[in-house]
Amino acid sequence: MENYFDGSGGQIWYELINKNSDKNLLLIHGFIEDHEIWDHLKKNIEVNLIVVDMLGFGKSTPADNFDFSMQQQAIMIHELLEFLSLDNLFVLGHSMGGYVTLELSLLDPEINIGLLHSTCAADDEEKKNNRNKTIQVLERDPSVFIREFYWNLFAEHRKNEFAAQIEILRQKAEKISPAFIIETVKGLRDRKDHTQTWKLSGGNNILIGGTYDKLFNVEDLEELAFLGDAEWAEMKNSGHMGFYEEPEGLVAIIRFWLGMA
Repeated sequence: MENYFDGSGGQIWYELINKNSDKNLLLIHGFIEDHEIWDHLKKNIEVNLIVVDMLGFGKSTPADNFDFSMQQQAIMIHELLEFLSLDNLFVLGHSMGGYVTLELSLLDPEINIGLLHSTCAADDEEKKNNRNKTIQVLERDPSVFIREFYWNLFAEHRKNEFAAQIEILRQKAEKISPAFIIETVKGLRDRKDHTQTWKLSGGNNILIGGTYDKLFNVEDLEELAFLGDAEWAEMKNSGHMGFYEEPEGLVAIIRFWLGMA
């Protein structure tokens, strides 16, 4: 069932799917994405599901004073979770959604953290400089950035295979306010390092990486998994978009994480 929740940061869209399970799985999308990235997973995981659009993306609308930080996105989702009053909660965040998940774990230490193509580390200076360059491009002509953005997220040897999906993502991104995208890039650039959050979390956690991910070195992610005493899973035919590149493989990994395998 689709719903809207009014919170301190604006109005958040969410879908609650009751599958009569004693486990709940919250799915948080990444940068310039929305809830539709989870469509395959939603149909093939037999636990209760909560799917959200982060503020500024999809069907969620930020308040005028919303600052688009990872912390504020997490606060808004936490307000929703308090309203829903759920327990035994697993949270899977893709890329930026992983950063929000780590912030959320500070507000709710009981959650089980799932990082999909994501990290607990903050941007280093080189990455911050690249974020600033991205902002400059977005300020001049957002379409230039959006046109190239998604091509770099898929495994190089599979780009042509996903050309149609890339075009769908591009067309949807063109409808997002450039101001929302720019402010979100600032939030990504300025986010906190959550290495200690990750190390000290006592949940049943998992980190999932893609062998051909250009954003994160898969060996570095594997080390982070062991650092956090978390499960590690490598998607060996994926870049940064495993839910499209290996949908059945991701379902199997999530089922294992949830204790369903």
